[in-house]
Amino acid sequence: MSRFEEALKIIRTLLRDGSLDFEGEYYTIRGCELLPRGPRPHGRPILIGTLKPKPRMQRLVAQYADSWNGWLAYGVSWPDAVPAEREVIDRACERSWFSGEREGVRHGTATAGRAVKNNQMVQRRVLNPDGTLVKGAEPKLDEEFVLEALRWMLMSRLLDQRAIALQRQGRWGTFSPVVGQEAAVVGSSMATDPSRDWLVPQYRETIAYVRHGWPLESIAALYMGKVDHGGIPEGVNVLLVQVALAAQLQHATGLAWGLKLQKKDAVVMTYMGEGGSSEGDFHEALNLAGVTRAPIVFVLQNNNWAISTPRKVQSAAPSFALRAQGYGFPGVEVDGNDLLAVFDASREAVERARAGEGPTLIEAVTYRMSFHNTTDNPKLYQDEQEWEEAKKKDPIERVERYLSALGLWDEKRAEETRVAIATEVDDAIEKASSLPVARPEQVFEHVYERMPERVLRQREELLGRVRPSG
Repeated sequence: MSRFEEALKIIRTLLRDGSLDFEGEYYTIRGCELLPRGPRPHGRPILIGTLKPKPRMQRLVAQYADSWNGWLAYGVSWPDAVPAEREVIDRACERSWFSGEREGVRHGTATAGRAVKNNQMVQRRVLNPDGTLVKGAEPKLDEEFVLEALRWMLMSRLLDQRAIALQRQGRWGTFSPVVGQEAAVVGSSMATDPSRDWLVPQYRETIAYVRHGWPLESIAALYMGKVDHGGIPEGVNVLLVQVALAAQLQHATGLAWGLKLQKKDAVVMTYMGEGGSSEGDFHEALNLAGVTRAPIVFVLQNNNWAISTPRKVQSAAPSFALRAQGYGFPGVEVDGNDLLAVFDASREAVERARAGEGPTLIEAVTYRMSFHNTTDNPKLYQDEQEWEEAKKKDPIERVERYLSALGLWDEKRAEETRVAIATEVDDAIEKASSLPVARPEQVFEHVYERMPERVLRQREELLGRVRPSG
């Protein structure tokens, strides 16, 4: 007898003698579709309900049930309701099951949740590459906010161009552009509320920081090495850029857990790439987030390249979003070049976290159209034909086509928007450029409240005020 069969036997015994209450109904599961019980519909019959053991039985039931005070799903055979085999059901498919309906995925539509078909993740899309809506899709981002999102995306691309040019001139530090991934960053960040939610970035989400309230002038000053002027202002809920892969994820989970313990109405959104998901920090952060049901959204930008390592040798998993199952919370795979799909998934994940339902992992499948950072040369390893195919799915052009079809975007408005953005970006860079240059002693500042003697000596040696020892 298997452990599950043994568990079912014990549960049935407890049900018969009144030591365990079970409230549930029959349904039929087909793929990831949950249907009310009908006249023997095609699919696997299951019984869904809530286990409520008496106090003296809680320890026993807990040994066998995944959640003795939560959902239990197991197969039953028709017609006598004798338990058969267990059905593996993802928690993301458990929405609204009391009514026999699931607010999950309807393939090809703009709904939230996740879908697994034949053990493969079904990628969500709302907007086709040609700017037309997927049949039956109902975008949840209002048109005025789509225009706002497009403006952020255009600003992001222009900022990338300016930063790269300045870095080549020696006026800007090492920089990681987000060309081709703008929808993944803007679409996700627009689901957050800057007044209460937190962003914990890696290094490619610059435009998300700007939207969240970190002034562009201050960000530019930071990349120019002017640390006195590059700090995050008080009240802006953003943590500093993290260059070490995935090292920010544990901080993000800790922050989210802390917000939960303080009963704050706040959510954390954090970012990483598919390369970062191979780090141990990724596992530790997601595992802790699942255990604590922290209010956090993990946005994994799968741009198909971890520097020069292609996605195909990064993981054997058909989808990175599937990894969420191992941590006990939903995973969603979206077309990362589809602004509307990214926003829909992100908004649901944020609402879910805010409601106390725990984390979500969103995999935004996109493509890196530029280099990893300004030290990289992708021409040495990237396939040119693959790059050309990815270019046809440009996320900015997709949104422009969509808005054009609605009569909300034309050449005149595009030119006006680009001129306004260029003025804003160039003014911020000019202001940052005019700030005082960095001073040598700043290496020691902003670290200690009271510097130790050894650090003071090092500082004095650096400044040439004392002769170096030895």
